[in-house]
Amino acid sequence: MKAKEKIQIDIVDDHQMVLDGLRQMLSSFPDIQIQNTYLTGQSLLAGLKKQQPDVLLLDIQLTDYTGEDLVPLLIKNYPAVRILAVTSIDTTARVRNLMRMGCLGYVLKNVQSNTLLEAVETVYKGLSYITPELKEQLLEDMLHLKKEMPAQQLLLTRREKEILQLIALEYSSRDIADKLYISLNTVENHRKHLFQKMDVKNLAGLMRKALMLGLIK
Repeated sequence: MKAKEKIQIDIVDDHQMVLDGLRQMLSSFPDIQIQNTYLTGQSLLAGLKKQQPDVLLLDIQLTDYTGEDLVPLLIKNYPAVRILAVTSIDTTARVRNLMRMGCLGYVLKNVQSNTLLEAVETVYKGLSYITPELKEQLLEDMLHLKKEMPAQQLLLTRREKEILQLIALEYSSRDIADKLYISLNTVENHRKHLFQKMDVKNLAGLMRKALMLGLIK
């Protein structure tokens, strides 16, 4: 990194104490410059129209937006902004989902300052960063799921994979039937087979296992 080059940071969190704490932690590093801070998703979106950071520290559970609401908007409108989720939510399904949507990093709010700096510098370079304890948890979940499901159950047909991707994009059965030029009954049969192969009882369970196993993008 060049001596005069600073990583421009924006922070959004709905707790002023957290904003102040993150600002204080990062301000001690000479290569970091805090550009703007925001308390709501709405104020963030308004501010980004005027000025964008290199890295955005994003609370994924704001009072007016969730990370799942904001990340697709940010990726679409400001693809150069690197998103680092900073949160107290440590569920692995949430981590995988947000990383799949476009977050480059995911750290917990109790992170140490040096670890936070490492995360910022890593995503600034366009690389992914997940706090070590969450990485271990993700690996354990993956291993647990693979033990839980016989290998033959993971073999999906081409059509089942297509339908799984469309379900993940929130297409209804009727929409899927129209898009793939197949009957509604055929779609429902494929959904039934997916539930059986993945050993789940509802759509939420299907999406969780599909994310964990990397079956959906």
